Order: sequence, then structure tokens, then C-alpha cells
Amino acid sequence: MDERLLTVSGNVTSSNQINIETGATIALNGDPRTLPLTLQGNNSIYDYSFSTQVDLIPGPNSITVTAANISGQSGNDTVTVNANIQPYAIKAELTWDTNYTDLDSHLIAPGYAMRDSFGDCYFGNNNPDWNRSGGNDTGDPSLDVDNTWGYGPEYIVLQSPPFNGIYQYKVHYWSDNEHGNSTATVKIWIYGVKVFQGNKTMSNDDVWDCANIDWPSGNITTGPTLTVTSQGCCPILVSNLPQGNQTVPAGGNSTFSGIPEGTNVTLTAQSDDFCNFGNWTIDEGNSITDNPITVTMNNDHAVTATCTPLYNLYVEPVGCGNITVFILGSDPQTIEAGTNHTFTNIPCGTDITLTHQEDECCEFLNWSGDIEPNTNTSVVVHMDSNQSVSGNFETKGPYE
Repeated sequence: MDERLLTVSGNVTSSNQINIETGATIALNGDPRTLPLTLQGNNSIYDYSFSTQVDLIPGPNSITVTAANISGQSGNDTVTVNANIQPYAIKAELTWDTNYTDLDSHLIAPGYAMRDSFGDCYFGNNNPDWNRSGGNDTGDPSLDVDNTWGYGPEYIVLQSPPFNGIYQYKVHYWSDNEHGNSTATVKIWIYGVKVFQGNKTMSNDDVWDCANIDWPSGNITTGPTLTVTSQGCCPILVSNLPQGNQTVPAGGNSTFSGIPEGTNVTLTAQSDDFCNFGNWTIDEGNSITDNPITVTMNNDHAVTATCTPLYNLYVEPVGCGNITVFILGSDPQTIEAGTNHTFTNIPCGTDITLTHQEDECCEFLNWSGDIEPNTNTSVVVHMDSNQSVSGNFETKGPYE
């Protein structure tokens, strides 16, 4: 066949009762998981049905169903299916051990957060356009099915990861529907080789920070991850990491994985005379103006530093007139004829108003410099870079 997913269904009959939740397994290429059964009837012979999906690998696939009743009697059957499909760089399988419960799988691209509208592949965004090609192709992950009724499986696959960095795989216990705790099992394959298997007993609304996949190495780490983003002009020094101190460049982001739980990581926004630190945001919560800050790695965290570039404004009246400078939050300042002044450390995006002053002996001609020349009474300078502005005046004749 030429499809990855195969629905396997059938019947199990027994002269004695079988535990419908634990009494059967299905093994794909020797890798077993629980196979839930549904009782169809028990008129002297117990008859059960099953139906589940398996995710095939390229080439021959061995599928074995095994069941044992409460008396210890067992039986099995095996079929072989040949799959003419391409291998996947990353494949993750989620199963769990309770019926009528809903657990969700999330594969998150490097530098993005859980439930991000672009970076998280999950039930609300099951085929995001990660390589921005405009359509589904090998660079886009896919969640095959959102299993909301219990047990799983759920598969997320990615054939050609478009980004280098840390891909995070998380499990969220969406709803227990009043059925209590459930044990999730996750398996991850890299190019068809199983590199990770783990399980965790979860309660309603728990999030399991399950595994971090480093790409292109394919190495798996566990433990909390820290995503650090510089929004603006300041590099960020990240201290007390297992791999030593690291720096996130201005305007960039980095994800650090495998941090031992409970580690205190210090973040320092490195501002200077040309860059003003504003605040931190941790996990999209309230802003924090302290710098540096310490983050305790008891779970995954995403931290953003917002910094604003600082610019200078040079103002010069040329000729006989004066110029008044209005900066929001400051008193007006007059630059007198024959002088000049440089205003420093102005945050990017600030609008500054300049107004000329003339009298009967002095005529205003125009504004010039890093603005469009004009003859308006006032001019607004938008500080998105260093700016230089001149107001040009000339002396009126004695008989004018």
C-alpha cells in the first residue's frame, strides 16, 4: 500500500472473559501497545471486536494482535503489510490507558510557544505551513487525527524539518470527562529508528513537557526548556545553563533544552547608551522591569526582553531666529539663534515637535536637514534614526 496510516480491525473470541482494557495488544514490527476491545456478545463464547490505526514504516511491516483471557489462555495472529512510502524525519506517537478521555499531542517549532497559531502543530492547527510554501508539503508537520474518545493513538509526522534548533513535543490532558488520571505513553522515531519512549501519569489539564528534539542532530533531551527572545536592540546573557553561559543576539531567539528541573537561570538584558531596556515578559504574563531576572526551571518557560533603540536629535537655528523643541514628558526648550543643541537618548518612535520663532526683524525661510524641506510653522520629527534638523532664517531689511 502507498499510505502511512492503516486501520486494523478484527475480532477476538474466547471461551472465557477478557479484560477489555488490558487483555489485548497490537505490535507493529515488534513494538506493542494496548489494544482496547469491545464486547459484542457472550453467549457461551465471548466475542470482542477491535479497530485501531497503525503508522507504517517504508517496506514490510509485521502486525501482531495478541489476547489473553482471565484464565491465562492466549492466542495471536500476524499479518505482513508492505508499505511503499517515504520515510519521515520525525514521527511521534501518543497513546494513553483510559477510555472516554482526551489527551492532545503538540509538536512545536524552534522558538515558538504552545498553541502558537504558526509554530504549534496540534488539533487546533493540524497542518501548519511551516516552510511558508502556501500548501501542504514535506516541510509541514501533520497531526493525523485528534482522538477525543480515549486510548489514542495520535500521530504527528514531519518529513523534512524546515528549521534547525529545538523542536518541543508536549502532551496536554485536555479533558478527563470525570474519568480521572490517565497514563500517557509517547514514542518518537527519527528516520524510522525509535529513539525515545516515556510515560507519565497525568491528571486533568496537566501538561507534560515530554521531549526536546534537537535538529539536525536528532538528539533527544528531556527536562524543561527555556525559550528566550530579544525584542529590540539588546542582546541577552543567559547564565547558569548546563552548557555554560549563552548569549541571544539582539532581535533573535534561542531555545535551551535539557535544563535540570529546579535550576535557577539568570537573564540579563545588555543595554547601553544606544539601547534602552524596557521590560521582561514571562510566559505572556505581567511585565517585569527588573534587570537581571532569575527564572526557576520547574517547567517550560518563554521569556521576552523588550528593548528600544536610543537616537540623537541635532537642532540648529541658522540665521536670526530661535527654535522651540517639544518632547513629550519634558518642558519645552528653546535653542537660540547662533547656537545648536543635540538631544540624546531619545527612544525609537518618539515624535518631537519643532516650532520656529520669528519677529518683525527676522523672517523664517524653511526647515531642512533629515526631513522634507518645508515652510510650515512647526514640523514633527519621527525618531526612527539619528536626525539633524535646521530652521533657516534671514534678517529683514530696515524698510520692510
